Amino acid sequence: MGQIFQGAGVMLAADVNAPNATETAGPQTNAITPPFNNAKAIVWGTVILTPGAGNTTVVLNVRRNAAGENVVVNPSAISLTVIAATPIAIPFSYTDYIPDNRPVQYEVTVTVAGGAGAGTIKAGSSICAELISG
Repeated sequence: MGQIFQGAGVMLAADVNAPNATETAGPQTNAITPPFNNAKAIVWGTVILTPGAGNTTVVLNVRRNAAGENVVVNPSAISLTVIAATPIAIPFSYTDYIPDNRPVQYEVTVTVAGGAGAGTIKAGSSICAELISG
């Protein structure tokens, strides 16, 4: 059984505009530091999204250290066909094998496409990360 080292969780306090065909940052965890070189992170959350009037596709990615190395940790993006202007909750979860013991921070990004309108990442969207022994 893995030992839990640290955790962080964040929920959006306000809506975020997601322009069409632009990767937009959603919630981001606080930085957490693995105590050893063999840690891994379990990252999960839910994006609450209202696509724009013309949007038909949504793509989610989870990034490690978006302001630095900016590594996409999900092996394949979540890509969904959505009904334009219809709210949807999109859950996600991934495991990230951390290559060293420097601090890590996780961010979920959203790209809406398939039309001309912008979508909205709604307040209440969340991301959590727990560091466990590797």
